[in-house]
Amino acid sequence: MSSSAGQMGIAAKHLQARNECVPMDIFIYHNGVISMQTEYKYMGGDVEIYESVPSKEVCLQFFQDKVKALGYSEIGAYIYDFANGRLNLLQTDNDVEKALSNGVKDGQMLEIWVDTMDVNDLIEAEVKVDEPKGEWKSEAEVEVQPLNMDEEGDVGVSMESESVKTEHPVVKPNMKDPEFEFESESVKSINFSDDASLMESDNDGDSKWPIFRAATDMKDLEFTLGMTFATKQEFREAVQSYGFKNGKDIKTPRNDKERVVVECAQPGCTWRIGLRKVVNSHSWRILNMVDMHQGCTWAWENSMVKASVIAKRWAKELKDHPDWMMKKFRDAVCRKEGFYVSDQQAYRAIWRAKKQRLGDDEDNFKRIWSYCAEMSRTNSKTKCIVKTIAENGHDRFLRMYICWEASKLGFKHCRPLIGVDGCHLRCATCGLILTTVSVDANDSIFPLAYAIVEGEKKEAWSWFLTLLKADLEITEDVQAGICFISDKQKGLVPAFVDVLPAVEHKFCVRHLHANMKVAGFQGKALKDALWACARATTLNSYNECLRKLRALDEDAYQWLGGKSPSEWCRSHFPTHSHCDMLVNNICESFNSSLLAARDKPIIECLETIRKMLMSKFFEKRQKAAGWKIQICPTIVGKLKKVEKEAAGYLETQSDFFKFEVA
Repeated sequence: MSSSAGQMGIAAKHLQARNECVPMDIFIYHNGVISMQTEYKYMGGDVEIYESVPSKEVCLQFFQDKVKALGYSEIGAYIYDFANGRLNLLQTDNDVEKALSNGVKDGQMLEIWVDTMDVNDLIEAEVKVDEPKGEWKSEAEVEVQPLNMDEEGDVGVSMESESVKTEHPVVKPNMKDPEFEFESESVKSINFSDDASLMESDNDGDSKWPIFRAATDMKDLEFTLGMTFATKQEFREAVQSYGFKNGKDIKTPRNDKERVVVECAQPGCTWRIGLRKVVNSHSWRILNMVDMHQGCTWAWENSMVKASVIAKRWAKELKDHPDWMMKKFRDAVCRKEGFYVSDQQAYRAIWRAKKQRLGDDEDNFKRIWSYCAEMSRTNSKTKCIVKTIAENGHDRFLRMYICWEASKLGFKHCRPLIGVDGCHLRCATCGLILTTVSVDANDSIFPLAYAIVEGEKKEAWSWFLTLLKADLEITEDVQAGICFISDKQKGLVPAFVDVLPAVEHKFCVRHLHANMKVAGFQGKALKDALWACARATTLNSYNECLRKLRALDEDAYQWLGGKSPSEWCRSHFPTHSHCDMLVNNICESFNSSLLAARDKPIIECLETIRKMLMSKFFEKRQKAAGWKIQICPTIVGKLKKVEKEAAGYLETQSDFFKFEVA
């Protein structure tokens, strides 16, 4: 009878609260987690306050609508009423009626806790949890669920708590008045010490959680519960760094818009971290973890080792060692990182690192016009020409020509000899760089102009030679006194015929011999015979050497007969240019110095060349300023050698008198 009377009394209170329409202040705590250490506490998150809500409007649907408005899904969102130190799960309107009666006793106030833990995610975690101890106040079935990384709830660690090292599961009961103790060592959960600053936390609640800072934490990485990451990518990079440092192969069995789960890839190992996106925030937070490797060894072959990852980790080393080749780089990575890297991975990593450091090639092309404008501003007499082509209604880069003012002025004091050559760029966009080089008064190479063009063809060569002709002031009157030397590159000979028809044009004998080998005439004897013909200084010596070559191979003699001797033999060179050079080594030497620039994007390539020329011109000027004689040192050395050889031809005084008497 007493039990029935008590129930009737409670029902009367519920009815009275409804009929009187008592205004209620409702506090809804959300975006946090329920802690059950010695007493119930709602840690972290935010609180929404609804003042003077009529009690007759309060029902289960009312709370569900408020929770949904806060951005949570109805599925997996648990709503509790906290009163008198007890936690009551609101599942029906009858539960809400009981909460209203408690609110009347507590001074017209309801304190609602929202927990958004997903039951399906907890089942997938497969984490063992011990049975809770204690005497139940209800026969309702208890759902025991460990704190999982896939829950939607927002959890963290109070850094001032002294109990963070203890390990307990978070239990979500389905009853009204649970009182338990827990014992479990299978999973680390978050313990909280106090919530005094709950109302002072920011919107995301990040002030209560440890924040991951890549600049400092990446070096000595240690994951902790509640650690918050700015982005999912930041967490992935941290996991990669952890795996490489500890020699672990880590897989990602789950990765979607709301959660990430990473585990040790070796069978039997229990290491696991669960990450969840913070509600109403872009941040991600570790909600559960098993920070212990069991039975796994160092992973020499690591599935996380990819070219993009290696390139990012070794970008600084590759910048400091631009001369590293594939094998040397691969050995350095294997030795330092402690995992296997294939040749293909090392090769791709080198190129990826260079692209990461130098920027996208397309962005470099967009900056060409700004680069030319800066050149014109700082050096107004330097010529920088950019040629574009219309493509799909847009102007796209085609060619670029540069001739510095210092080169224009310096050519006036150089020999009337110009070497012309081209070499391929090794960047992603390919192309060709055309170069012209002269010889200064000290027999040193002197760069004149260079251009980046789309390919080796007549149009590109003609455009380049036309601009060069104007900059070096090669008029029709002076063309006959200037000598060009090159190899027979595609489109170059027709370009000379159109632009500079009156100049002396010689071809490199080394390339002539290469063409002879391609034609099928090989062997050291033929090579020596060809060079003997090229070095002959008189017609008689040339004809003698040519007869020896014909005796070796008649077909080779006939093939060489199609080449004009004035293009490759000293005995037929004109004398007005004062040049007996047989090879185009001046261009080959300059092109070899461009190796460091040819594999870079266009702006970086041009800057590398500019800096090299600037330093070389300055260095030569400083050396010339210290010379004490009017003749250059290299020429003085050649004159001494000639003087010594000429001394052997001096006649004695007796021979001179004999000649006079005769």
